[in-house]
Parts: sequence; C-alpha cells; structure tokens
Amino acid sequence: MSKPNLSWLYYTEYYEGLDFSFINENVSLFKSFKTNDTRLKDASLEKINDIKKGNESKLKEKENILTNYSLKTLIIKTLPPEIAPHTFELDIAYPGLITGIGQIHETDHEGELKLGCFFDYTTGLPCINGASIKGKIRSAFPNFTSDEVSNIKRDLSIYKIQNSVNELLQTKFNKAVYIYRLLNNLNEHTDIQNINDFDITTVDHVHSVEMEMFEGKEKNESRRGAYQRDEFFNCFLSPSNDQKTPILAKDFITPHGDNVLRNPIPIAFIKLNSGLKMKFYFRFIDSTINSNVKKELVNKILIDLGIGAKTNVGYGNFKKAMNEIPFLESNTRSESPRSREYAKETEEHIPEFFYKYLIKNKVYLGKIINVSLRSVDILVYVEKRSFTINRQLHKIIGQPIINCDVEIRINQNYDFNKLNCKVIVK
Repeated sequence: MSKPNLSWLYYTEYYEGLDFSFINENVSLFKSFKTNDTRLKDASLEKINDIKKGNESKLKEKENILTNYSLKTLIIKTLPPEIAPHTFELDIAYPGLITGIGQIHETDHEGELKLGCFFDYTTGLPCINGASIKGKIRSAFPNFTSDEVSNIKRDLSIYKIQNSVNELLQTKFNKAVYIYRLLNNLNEHTDIQNINDFDITTVDHVHSVEMEMFEGKEKNESRRGAYQRDEFFNCFLSPSNDQKTPILAKDFITPHGDNVLRNPIPIAFIKLNSGLKMKFYFRFIDSTINSNVKKELVNKILIDLGIGAKTNVGYGNFKKAMNEIPFLESNTRSESPRSREYAKETEEHIPEFFYKYLIKNKVYLGKIINVSLRSVDILVYVEKRSFTINRQLHKIIGQPIINCDVEIRINQNYDFNKLNCKVIVK
C-alpha cells in the first residue's frame, strides 16, 4: 500500500476531525462582553477551552505521523540530464531548513504547527522553489545598474572614494569582490583580495556574468532566446538519502516583539531535518564563463549564504554532501575516522556578511549545538545573526556540552580561509 501524500497530510488531513465549533463560541463570548453577562462569558470560556484541549490531543497524533514520515517506499522525483545537465548535492546543516512559510497554515488552535511548508505538486514531498534559488544566488551579486557601470568605467577612482561613504555602493563593491574572488578560486582570473585591487575589468566581468546568468543579456545588450538562457529548476530530496531518516522535524521560534524582556509564547513549526541531502538541478550555458564554472560558483554561494527562511539564526545552511567529498573515496588515506574529523573541521564556510566583524581581539558569544566523538559544532552570534563553526574537542577550553554557552575570542583578522579563534566554555 502506498503512503499518503505528505502535502495532503499537512494541509488537509491535519485538520480533518477537529472540532471548529469554538468559532461559534467565540461569537457568544463577544456577545457576553457587550452585554456584561458573566454567566454566558464563563460558560463560553469553559466550552472553548474544552474544545481546544480535545483538538490539541488530536493534533499531537497527526504531528507524530508527520515527523515520523520517511522516504521508505517513496519514489523520489529527479530530472533527466537532458533537461538539467548540471547537478550537485548538499547536506542540510543543523538546525534544518525552512521553506514556504509564507503559505497559510493556521486556524487558531492551541498547539498547532503555525507556519507553512512548500511541497512539490506531483510527489507531495518538500522541495525548494527554483525561483527562490535563482533569487538567492542573484542576491550575492552586486546588481550594478548600467549607469553605474558606465560611470565606473569613466573614473573608477571617484567611485572608490564614494564607496567609503556610500553604504549601498560599498555593499555592491563588496559583493563584486566576493564573486570575483570565488571565480579566482575556480581558476578563472588573477588574484583579487580587496577593493584596492579592484579595477574596471573586474566590474565589467562581474556585471557581464550577472546579466548573462539572470537576465539573458549579452555584452552587446542583446537578449538571448528562452532556450539559450541559464535555468534554475526546483531542488528535490536526493535519492541517496537514508530511507529511514524522517523528512520533517518539529521546532519552535520564540518571538519577543519590541519588548526583549517579555516572556515569549513559543510558536511551533515544521522544518526539513538536518542531515538530509538536497539535489539541485540547473541548465547552464557556456558564455563569459564556462557552464561547469557556473555550477561550482552557485554551489559555493549556496554553502556561504544558505537559503530559505530564518538564515540569520542558522537555518537553511548547507555543507558539502558527504558522498561528494573527495576524502571519502576508497583509494584515499583520509578514510580513517580521525582524518575525517580533521577534514570536517578544516572545511569552513562563513557567509560574507560576517567578514568585516571577524577582526582581531573581538569577542562574541556562542552556543554548542552538537558534540561528537572528536569535535563540536558551535553557533556563533554576531550582530543579531549567526553562523556555525566546527572545532576539535581538545581545542575547546572547558567541558563542552550541548546547549552550553561559550565565548569566542578572535585571535587574528579573518583571512577567508579559517577563523582563528579561541573557544572558552562559560
């Protein structure tokens, strides 16, 4: 017997069998306030509470079905290479991935899962919309206007001066340096590390790549046909996932509102489980840069920036899928658990937003979110946002346990390779 569609379970079956008569009781309660009828008010409140308690127990049963739903016996959707020849897999990092929260999933029941989730229409499995992926990748680019590019070409020195006082322009230049540096790491261009090394060729090249990838524009401003443009398809769960791993997990957010001292009311929602593999599909066209370079560029941006909702508090981050990391190949010496743990620590992906804050002698707070046999995962809080680092257990000062607070002291300015810092358990 086939499993029920997960999308149907969440948006339809989840609410079947619930008692919605409390809505009528709310009307009676409103009347009691208007007429100052204490007896009617007490009776209405009691009935509403009884109805909601009964519904809450039913919702918990349905929630257990959702959070125990695995890929076993399911057919995973894939796209053929003729349609999407460029693919890669990424693992969802802790604490998970949130997608589709803009969709309504709320009926004023106590204990219900409040936020929406985006599911594939045909399979009912969660996925990431291709338009969202395209938008996230483009957000890493500077988005220079044509006028700005023309002005920069006329006199770059003036724009470098303006860059120091214009915050928007500074952000654009920093993004351009970021993209150019990634291309450099992919052996596309000569080295560039900061704005002082930035030249007209750099601006022109990054702008050309952006226009070609996202608007289908050639250097001569002519537009490509629809079938000659880069395409970003929906991202689906990978067929290589462990079939027994639950797809969804329950989590909570605790909004404080304007008053940070107020005791928050937790809001429950569902997320894609950390550890799941997501497969991304694209069709890139050779142009200013090679199609395979575009694939690697997109891969690195997604690892750096993440995707989905609440990335500023750690959700939606990725790490390279274990089946795509070279050191796991059988013919390498890195097969031992010790070398794997070391490789895990040395591969570090810190989003560009944090670069300017990671300077020598700065001190930030963090929390240990995972402890393994030889290493710990640490969530670092910087400017109301966060990112994750991994450190070997013996390098932590103090006894690390999950959820304990730590202090991160920066030893030297971040060099885009690895964060040199001291971690102290508080």
